[in-house]
Amino acid sequence: MKLSDEKLDDYMGIIAKETLFKGLELEINVVTSSMYPTIKAQSLVKSISKKKRKIKAGDIIVFRQIYGQSLMVHRCLFIITTLKKRIYITKADSSFLFDQPVSEERVYGIVELNKLNLFDFFFRRVQYLLLPINILFTIVTRSFFLFRSITKAQFKNTKS
Repeated sequence: MKLSDEKLDDYMGIIAKETLFKGLELEINVVTSSMYPTIKAQSLVKSISKKKRKIKAGDIIVFRQIYGQSLMVHRCLFIITTLKKRIYITKADSSFLFDQPVSEERVYGIVELNKLNLFDFFFRRVQYLLLPINILFTIVTRSFFLFRSITKAQFKNTKS
């Protein structure tokens, strides 16, 4: 019997979940370059159970995708804590887009990098500094285009 890649990913996800939930360590092969330059494609990373230490903003976490059991390795940027649960906002280092929010039950472990990566150290701090600038830029550009469309509409009305 031959398993499809998707089924194999699902089985590996289940094995990873059980291993990390028991408090054991697990080596995970990061297939894509989504975490480049912190983690290169086809790299093995050590993941520890989330029971061993609390997840902090800036940590790289291992979590299950929304559909299926496949695993993802992305950086946790923000943690939203409610009365009942925690929600993690994650993003790949090489992407500008945030992932869909990750519920606490989908998080399996935390990636431990073997050595201090200066880019990783720098990236954690700079990303938080750039976020307000990014938000401000978005507000200014949207306001400009909104103002521009309003003035064009007013100009057309005065011509008539």
